[in-house]
Amino acid sequence: MFWTVWPPEPLVWNYNPRLSAEGSTGTITQTITVDNILPTTIKNVYVGLTAAAYGADWDGRTYTAINPPTDIIAGMYFNPPSSMFKFDVRKVAPGNITLSFEAPPEDCAPVSSPRPSPTPSPSPSPSPIGPMCLSITMQKLDGSRISTVNVGDAVQFTCGEVKDITEYQFRVITPNLEIKSLEASGNISAPYTVETFGKFFAQCRICPSGGEWLQGLLCQEWEPVPGIPLPTVLPAPGRRGTETPPPEQEVSNDLDPMMQ
Repeated sequence: MFWTVWPPEPLVWNYNPRLSAEGSTGTITQTITVDNILPTTIKNVYVGLTAAAYGADWDGRTYTAINPPTDIIAGMYFNPPSSMFKFDVRKVAPGNITLSFEAPPEDCAPVSSPRPSPTPSPSPSPSPIGPMCLSITMQKLDGSRISTVNVGDAVQFTCGEVKDITEYQFRVITPNLEIKSLEASGNISAPYTVETFGKFFAQCRICPSGGEWLQGLLCQEWEPVPGIPLPTVLPAPGRRGTETPPPEQEVSNDLDPMMQ
């Protein structure tokens, strides 16, 4: 941060040495004292901000002065023209003034704060009466297992292998609750490319080839996801009794990765 009171001559610049060369979103506090303020005396205060790496060689390299308070002007001053604030000490009352500056993109390093993905914790349910999807995991295309990804990454999902099961189905539910089905090769899904930020659900289910417990049903029901309507389950033809299977018997697992 730098400032001057001018006129009167000579033009002398003052500096606050606490500016970080890497930039900061914090606050720099500086007291500027102006003496001998008279109604007929013009005394303007100029305040600017630049990277500490420029030192006193900041001409034309100042950060942009934005959102000027009342009676304070944000403009281009001196030669070469440099962005800064200007105010007449006769028009601005003494006190605390907040001045805001905007740094250029090249001086703003991206800050990465990845949020950890919550560990899936299936709700307790009664013991199933048939084979079930045991688990689902996410991995890169090279097979290395991961729990979080970035926009643009391609990933695959693996369903825990179940004995005598040859067909597995996968789907992804996007942050806006759009359902996208994925092809599968055995118990591994086709690649899926993350296209947006937010929380996704990835699910797998098995499709048994037979068995009395699933007579007339091709695949397990998908595990419920908030915001997605539950399917209507009807009694299967030839099933003993006429009861509808309770929701607790929906036993497929899901994975809810956080896409950064």
